[in-house]
Amino acid sequence: MVVIDTHLARGSSNGGTTFHDRGGPYGATKGAKRIVAVDVTGLPVGALVVPASTHENRASELMLEHLTRQGVTGRLELVLVDRGVTAAATRTLGRSHDLEMRRVGWDDKQPDFRPNPARLARRGRPRPPRTLPPVGEVI
Repeated sequence: MVVIDTHLARGSSNGGTTFHDRGGPYGATKGAKRIVAVDVTGLPVGALVVPASTHENRASELMLEHLTRQGVTGRLELVLVDRGVTAAATRTLGRSHDLEMRRVGWDDKQPDFRPNPARLARRGRPRPPRTLPPVGEVI
C-alpha cells in the first residue's frame, strides 16, 4: 500500500514569491508542488517536484509513472489518494496501472445547513447584556 499526497510550496528565503503574494498573470499559481509517495510504515517510496499549477490528477499520474519506472508498482496492490484527485481520474489511473486506487478524506456529502431558530429570532435586536458576577463572589 502506498499513499500519494501533494503539498504546495511557495516562497523562498532569497526574495521570491511568498504565501502572501497573489498569483501570477491571469491568476496562475506561482511556486512548486511536492508530490510524495509513502508506504505503510511511513517510509518514502518516491518524491517529485512539479510546477504549482499542476492539477492533483496530473500529479498523481506523474507519481505513478515515476513509481512504474522505479519498478515499485509491480509490488503494489493498493494506492490511496486524497480528495483532490477526482473520482474519474482515480478510476482511470487504477485501470491504466492495474492497481486498486481509493480516494480517502472527508465524505463527499457535506452536512446540511440548519439555521439556529433562537439566533434568527434575535436578528435585528441587540444581544442581551452579559451579566458577570460581582468581583470577589464565589460562583
